[in-house]
Amino acid sequence: MKEDSALIKKLLVVTIIIFVITISIIGFVGIYTKNLNKMSNLIPDYNFSSEFEGVREYQFSLDNSESEKEMYIDKDGNISGEVKKDDSSTSSGVEVSVEGDANAETNNGTDIEGYTRETRTIKANEDSVLTLDSYKKSKSIIEKRLEDSKVEEYSIRLDEVTGNLVVELADNENAAFFENLIESQGEFKIIDSQTGLELMNNKHVDSASAVYDNSNGSYTVYLQIKFNKDGAKILNEMSEKYIEKEVEKKSEETTNTTENTNTTEVADGAEDTNTTESESDTSSEEPETEISYIEIQMDGTTLMKTYFGEDKLNGTISIPLSSNITESKDLVNSLKSASAISTLLNEGKLPNKYSLKNDDFLKSTIIDEDINNIKIAFAVAIITLSVALLMKFGLNGLIGAILNVGYLAIVSIAIRYTNVVITISSIITSVLIIALNFVFIYNFLSKLKNDKKASVNFSDTIKSLYITLVPILIVAIVYTFMSNATITGIGMILFWGLMVHILYSLIFVRSVYVLNDK
Repeated sequence: MKEDSALIKKLLVVTIIIFVITISIIGFVGIYTKNLNKMSNLIPDYNFSSEFEGVREYQFSLDNSESEKEMYIDKDGNISGEVKKDDSSTSSGVEVSVEGDANAETNNGTDIEGYTRETRTIKANEDSVLTLDSYKKSKSIIEKRLEDSKVEEYSIRLDEVTGNLVVELADNENAAFFENLIESQGEFKIIDSQTGLELMNNKHVDSASAVYDNSNGSYTVYLQIKFNKDGAKILNEMSEKYIEKEVEKKSEETTNTTENTNTTEVADGAEDTNTTESESDTSSEEPETEISYIEIQMDGTTLMKTYFGEDKLNGTISIPLSSNITESKDLVNSLKSASAISTLLNEGKLPNKYSLKNDDFLKSTIIDEDINNIKIAFAVAIITLSVALLMKFGLNGLIGAILNVGYLAIVSIAIRYTNVVITISSIITSVLIIALNFVFIYNFLSKLKNDKKASVNFSDTIKSLYITLVPILIVAIVYTFMSNATITGIGMILFWGLMVHILYSLIFVRSVYVLNDK
């Protein structure tokens, strides 16, 4: 019976070691499959910072364009929208009700009561926003946009004289997306589709978010906008005006008169004339349906043209941006686009309008040879530590060396799947993680050499080690939530190193040595 139990324990030890070796191969080599006639690794690549990959430098200048436009001007001289040009696709004869008492029947190209129409020169950046305060506010809003969008690395430089901006971003597949996030002014409008009169704008928005629902096996992505108190009031007014309604068509009366005269000569020489007149035929058509539309616009682009139904709004509208989505990849991309628009709305409109002047790639000073040298240095360090354990502790040292490599492999996988940004500082921090596990295994095997009770020695070793590491764990957690990419990278390396160490030691290291205990 004892022999059977000992055999089972040995088999379990061998199984664990084989599993650890397999994990080590996956972590350091990868899993390759054939994809489009080439082999690709299923394990994600490391997310290197711009220190390694280089940066994309965008130079934005103030937009100095201007154009002549016919605008609605209110009684205070403020612009209230651009006059809508004649569009045969829109309805006419619409009664409009917005803030104030601007109620009127309008057709395309006619005046609206309470407003005058003037042709004005509209500048992309009016003189009133060509100030240092506006430049600084624009820079601050862009920084918040990038932070909301989880941009790992960026830097923004403002020329306080010209107002121009230089933005540096990591050169990756998201660079173009972030470029658009910077360049967009974020001007939100709801306008009367028939006239062009502005009904709502950014000042009426409280918050926005990207949401989705699933029906009939496909997804629809929405931009959900919640309005503030004033905006909700206007929205309710609009919901009563911009609807589908019946209007009476003018009756058309048609009178058909047919006069038939038959003259017959009679005996006394008189004429007998018979005149027949048909009755009037009057007909009127049934009432017809007419729809008053609004347009929801973002930076001059119409997101949706719609009207209101009977549903209660509660100060919120949902704009469908993508529908009939069946692939998860398409859903992620659609949510990403909707989230970008919600970010623009949440952080507010830029006081200044920018245009991209130049786009350059700045190559990193760290070349591929330097990265290879770093990899070689880590490999040499791990091999050296493994040999030291083997020479010091024999078979237990060999097992310890295998377990040490397995731990580092799991940490590397965790770092890649959690998209930790690898910086020079985080690489230096990785040395601490390697040292941590080596010291733990070395101390444990030293105690095990003198006292064969593995379970007791394991508990004593891990307790003494983690009492000294509590401050480092607290620092790691704090650093993880910092906005600076370098500090976050250090925090994430420490955090995953410690978390994996606790679980890995309890599951694998303890199990192997306790099972192998005599």
